Amino acid sequence: MTVIRRSIWLLAASLFIVSLLLRLWGIGMFDTYRGDEFYHVPSSFQYIETGHNTPGNWYQPPLRNYIVRAGIDLFGDTPYGWRVPNAVLGSLMVLAVFMLARSTTGGISIPALAALLCALDPLLVFLSRSTFEEIPSACFFVFATLFVIMYLEGRWRSLVPAGIFFGLASAAKWYYFPAWVGLFVYVLVKRRETGPLGWPKTLNIIFNFTILPLCIYMLTYYPWFGRGYGIGEFFEVQAIAYRELVNNTSYAMMFTVEGAPWRWFAMPVIFIMDHASSGRISHTVAMMNNPLTWMLVIPSAVYASFRIIRNKERKLIPVLLVFVMSYVQFFFTHGRITLHSATASLPFAMILVGYSVVIFLDSISGRLGKLLIIMAFAITLVFGLYLYAFITYLPVPEWLYGPLMSAGNYTINK
Repeated sequence: MTVIRRSIWLLAASLFIVSLLLRLWGIGMFDTYRGDEFYHVPSSFQYIETGHNTPGNWYQPPLRNYIVRAGIDLFGDTPYGWRVPNAVLGSLMVLAVFMLARSTTGGISIPALAALLCALDPLLVFLSRSTFEEIPSACFFVFATLFVIMYLEGRWRSLVPAGIFFGLASAAKWYYFPAWVGLFVYVLVKRRETGPLGWPKTLNIIFNFTILPLCIYMLTYYPWFGRGYGIGEFFEVQAIAYRELVNNTSYAMMFTVEGAPWRWFAMPVIFIMDHASSGRISHTVAMMNNPLTWMLVIPSAVYASFRIIRNKERKLIPVLLVFVMSYVQFFFTHGRITLHSATASLPFAMILVGYSVVIFLDSISGRLGKLLIIMAFAITLVFGLYLYAFITYLPVPEWLYGPLMSAGNYTINK
């Protein structure tokens, strides 16, 4: 048992290291601000020192200011200082996905495939190599979900870590409120299955799902409170920020039309951010999905639902629940939604894909099923590295990447 456990942790550590190397390679290649770094880096100084956010995205929660500033304090006001924190958090998310998949599906193949899919996913890699808030929010929420599962399994006695991580996730992005409500109801139902809860246990669950995360969230506003504002004004600002966020129309129309939620898991979505060509060789930075795996997400969710109903595989319910509630919400948002927001549901989607692929292929008897599972890992690795070279400005032959270039939805710099 000790040898098996050691092998599992060695595999998890290897996936983390591979993910980190992929995110750190060439991260300082561009020595000027890229994307939202124009807002995030100046804001990290301004907010912490004065309590003022930059005008560009004042309505976003402020945790990213602390994350970016921590990187700058460690590595200087350089591209490494701006971007390394997200690279680390993006890799920790891969580790959390492995642990969550193992807790909800068991075995090794499903967690390993789900984590590998996240490690190589082009959108997660792209966002992890800059300062986007989506990465820390997703990382913290996967950990929050993991601690909820560990609590229900009796492997962790308290919901306090889950509440803290949800507070941190919310202080980066507001994506996960519907999913958190779903998990809250799920915890109450599961606990009632073991007998009457009683008021002390019920109040403890309510505290860790509401008051504790709110306190963590409010702590990130400490510099803002330092300007003399009170609790009433805090909630007023949150209401104004929410209205601004859901009605936000500042994104380029091309990003919001071509990157609409219904497209994410239905077709290739590719935004060419930078492109330079010297004839046969080209360099590209792109924000895109992985059509090979993303188009398996909805069928995998349906397949997982079927397995839950037919085979009573209830341990998978939290993953499916979080995926559905973190994805469907975007169809009811009035503001413009872009491909960035797919990050909210992506870690859980990749667990569903890993689960469905492994379970389906394993149902094929004999050596053929095992061989197909190995091939699934090989295809994931090869195609993931193929896309990685395309999105990270590596020199690539134009003939090999012509289909991706022709499918690109938008070119910012060419």
